[in-house]
Amino acid sequence: GLEGVEEEPGLPAGLEEEPGLPAGLEAPPETTLPPEEAPPTPFPLELSGFWEARFGMRTQEDPEEKAVSIGETRLQLELEKPWERVAFRLTTDLLFDPVLDRHRIRLERGEGAVDLREANLALRLTGFMDVKIGRQILTWGTGDLIFINDLFPKDWNAFFIGRDPEYLKAPSDALKVSLFSSLLNLDLVYTPPF
Repeated sequence: GLEGVEEEPGLPAGLEEEPGLPAGLEAPPETTLPPEEAPPTPFPLELSGFWEARFGMRTQEDPEEKAVSIGETRLQLELEKPWERVAFRLTTDLLFDPVLDRHRIRLERGEGAVDLREANLALRLTGFMDVKIGRQILTWGTGDLIFINDLFPKDWNAFFIGRDPEYLKAPSDALKVSLFSSLLNLDLVYTPPF
């Protein structure tokens, strides 16, 4: 029955125009304050972090081991301040585990009540070169959990006790120079105490 019909049928009454949004759902008018009138930021650094806890207990008695295997609680705080060509980053973990026998802070081994994960300065020297100096997490390649060419330090204990995968990579005190071009990218890393 539609042979010979040239026009589309008309819309039912009331649907000729697109309906508007209900009251209160309209987009607010854009208001941008000039920089001199913008409210001051309450904290000059970007602050983030998390808190986690883990607990483990043996199901059978072992005369050579404690009944509780882990009672770790960890608070990670990360401070970051980016500028136009420079960025500062400080990431540290505060730890407490009553099961551990060693509480002395040893930053080079990641032991004790404080674990300094990152404390570095990243500089954009030119359009083709970045430099990062200080304590940093180094990685090469993009494969997750496949370390064919990544020779940087790992914390296998953290991996096997169920910490977040970011803790598998141990920090290094290093100087990293990254060079960029349209043909290739090159990372050069110097770590005095490898």
